Amino acid sequence: MVSAPGAVGKSTLARQIAFKAKAVLFDLAKAGCVGDNTISGGLFKMKLAQKFQQGYVSLVIDGLDEARMKVSQDSFKDFIQDIVYLINDSEQNCKPIALFGRTGAVDETWFWLSEFGITAPVLEIGYYDKDQAAKFAKIQVKSIRNERNEREPDGRAIELILSRLRDHLSKDQDNFSGYAPVLVAVAKQVADPEDMDTDSENTARLISDIKNGRREITLPSIAQAILIREQKKLDSLSFKDKNLCKKLYTPEEQIDHLIARVYGGQDADIATKYLPNDLSEDDKVTYFNALENNNWLTEHPFLDGMGVNPSSEVFEGLLASKALTMESFANKALQREFNHDIKANPFLAEFYISRLEEEQDLDLHLIKSSHVGILYASLRSRLLQGGIASLLVDVD
Repeated sequence: MVSAPGAVGKSTLARQIAFKAKAVLFDLAKAGCVGDNTISGGLFKMKLAQKFQQGYVSLVIDGLDEARMKVSQDSFKDFIQDIVYLINDSEQNCKPIALFGRTGAVDETWFWLSEFGITAPVLEIGYYDKDQAAKFAKIQVKSIRNERNEREPDGRAIELILSRLRDHLSKDQDNFSGYAPVLVAVAKQVADPEDMDTDSENTARLISDIKNGRREITLPSIAQAILIREQKKLDSLSFKDKNLCKKLYTPEEQIDHLIARVYGGQDADIATKYLPNDLSEDDKVTYFNALENNNWLTEHPFLDGMGVNPSSEVFEGLLASKALTMESFANKALQREFNHDIKANPFLAEFYISRLEEEQDLDLHLIKSSHVGILYASLRSRLLQGGIASLLVDVD
């Protein structure tokens, strides 16, 4: 079995192992409810049951957490017993079976397997360590720029950002600074594929700003830097009022547009909300045409390229933290987080608390009771094997 916290690449590894080993991949996230005969019946339908018994077929089963979420404990137990039946029925010919899932689902699977007389080893996918994290981020920068060679300033910028991020995250430093989605966000901050000619100069300025304390490095600040870079796309528009490049498409406006895309809403309504009172009709038309025709939102780095889903768990957590505070989207955002269940977003709590701390109204510093569960789930989703998170509710 392979155990891991959320958003570290379990499914990618499962697909790669299945491909390399020429194994049958069962993706339980895309399957219906599991139970007795789920795997054995699937092999029979694919006319592979006999080949498995004879030792010609190995299995990779991904999505234990999604499977567990859909069914009762008894049904999940029947599902595990079906796997045990396959192992025992094939006697000495059984090829390896690999099962992938989040920590909680793997713990329960291990328990049921042991109840049925099988002791299976558990391997854990951890976070990148300091050197691995820097290497991964540097590769991402080269990929974003479509370049084969690394630029020396890029490496220095990445190492500096990760160092400051680890300092900020304190106890969670090995978690967040070693998360692949965080490292991709760091790489996006360093690399700007639309500004190839001045990248070295911009990177040097970034390094200077961080060293001199002009730029704070936190998870929210990394996301903020990407949003500010996106706002610079307005520089290409021919506004009569040149100051509009700093007044329109602000980070908060972008976030609201993206929330509307993800949770369902009207982009035009949001753009109108952020328009300055003294905006001329010509400039208004220029801006609306740019939003509609330039695919800025569809191709936004926070979205997956289709324009309706977040591109990573980091940006999903950021958007959810804001959507939960918006009257128009709060219920949809809350329901979406509830639907995640044991696949809770590991970054939601970080962005949510950060947003609370920025609020000027003291009443808004309080966590809503309806949000406690999803924030607790977010914290739990970061746990490695053997980790513990507890929730204490004290009523005066």
